[in-house]
Amino acid sequence: MERQAGSLDTNVTDRAYVYHPAPPAGTDKLDVQVGSRGTVKNVPIR
Repeated sequence: MERQAGSLDTNVTDRAYVYHPAPPAGTDKLDVQVGSRGTVKNVPIR
């Protein structure tokens, strides 16, 4: 099952990563934070 670009993976298991369509300029790494309801937020590491 291929993931759609820009879509959120609602069934996060081993790979706790969601495709980030447009990361901020100058940012090459994203800090992945998993929410209380299994939602994943990509937060740029500053």
